[in-house]
Amino acid sequence: MYGISLFFHFSGLFLWIGALLFSAASLLLLRPQFDSDSMRQLAARITRKSMPFSHIGAAFVLLSGVYMILQLDMGADKPFWLQAMEKGGGALLLLSAIFSGITAGKTIKRIANPSLPAPSLKGYVAVAAVSMILSLAVLFIVSMKY
Repeated sequence: MYGISLFFHFSGLFLWIGALLFSAASLLLLRPQFDSDSMRQLAARITRKSMPFSHIGAAFVLLSGVYMILQLDMGADKPFWLQAMEKGGGALLLLSAIFSGITAGKTIKRIANPSLPAPSLKGYVAVAAVSMILSLAVLFIVSMKY
């Protein structure tokens, strides 16, 4: 059962990071063409459709991670890699889901409204980049266990 949880954990991690990367990269590539209403609608749709994948991936990571930590049952004397994964990874996951959801919502509203000037994507891209970098840092710390 631990192996299945590990599969869901990694699958969720790939889905989470992949959806953030896809959304941020797509917006950056479409940004120069925001003069066109159709491109703005496409950018809003891309962000709107990719965010649920990011949140589903984060939920898989959280649920499978909690299950695997409970299966390890190491008590209070946990190694550094497990503490980094437990505390750092869990906090990062929740904060990333909250902040990426908030910034994506604001970005979608500003992109979808053609009467507004083309929005700055700095906030959304920064949240996505920080989430991805910190997630990979936690993954690196945990993988150094082996």
